[in-house]
Amino acid sequence: MTETTLFGFNGSTFVRTVRCVLARKSISYNQVPVNVLEGETQEPDHLERHPFGKVPVLDVDGESFGDSVAIMQFLADKHGRFTAPAGTVARGKQDAVTNFINDEMDALFARAIERHLKDPNASALSVMVNAETPIPMSQIYANIKIAIGGGINEPRDALLTILYGLLTNPDQNEAAKRDGLWGQAFEEGVRWVAPIQASSRRVMEDTEIRGHFIPKGDIVMTVQASACHDEDLYEDPHLYNIFRPKTPHQAFGNGPHFCQGTHIARRMLADIMLPMLYDRFPDMALPEPEKVQFWGFGFRGPLSLPVTLN
Repeated sequence: MTETTLFGFNGSTFVRTVRCVLARKSISYNQVPVNVLEGETQEPDHLERHPFGKVPVLDVDGESFGDSVAIMQFLADKHGRFTAPAGTVARGKQDAVTNFINDEMDALFARAIERHLKDPNASALSVMVNAETPIPMSQIYANIKIAIGGGINEPRDALLTILYGLLTNPDQNEAAKRDGLWGQAFEEGVRWVAPIQASSRRVMEDTEIRGHFIPKGDIVMTVQASACHDEDLYEDPHLYNIFRPKTPHQAFGNGPHFCQGTHIARRMLADIMLPMLYDRFPDMALPEPEKVQFWGFGFRGPLSLPVTLN
């Protein structure tokens, strides 16, 4: 019988990702906690597992895999891909569909690029293809596909979070409708439940934060979810409150990696979707808020929002 052991603590996004795959594939395993925050990754026994003191580490019958990407690839090769259906025929059909979608998108981009080369404008695609030293076309296509995905996922999660916050706080809901406080509703929603909860970053210089030394070159997780609930900045940060004093939040990150879709998201939700939705359904209600389940850590929002439109 195969013996599988996962080394790592549940505060790590990468450890949780591996746990999700193990659970999805019904793989039995033992977990040995190795707490990064308490320095346990630098203990001699763990450094024998991973010379750079990282988590997760997966041990399968004495064979160790010390990189999350390598772990995921190993599990996919051994047990099948995480999102793949069972059976070679079904997986082949899935690949055919996804490849067709990719080809169709690439063909659309190619036609659009011809137009942008003749008539440049300020769109992301036009700027990239008309750059003095453009990046490879494969990267341009990948950037556009990421933007399309981001334009679907995060605004969806933010919209449902904002509606949940408003519909479970009648005084705020009425004030937003009466005074058009959609901007405040938007900012408080993405602060309250950041659609992207955490991001990985490389440390560019030796840094110390509240007594914790972080050396240059380390990869760390910046947790927007925690920053947006900083008790030093927000009173009762766990509550949705559109009336709270205006204070900058970290839902869209900061610095060079500041979210490029920030202004589009504000325009889409605060200026268009929320006003239009409430204009058409001003008496919208959420009869059973206890049934709303928030899900996800890397990306977070309600799985569904069963409203009555009235």
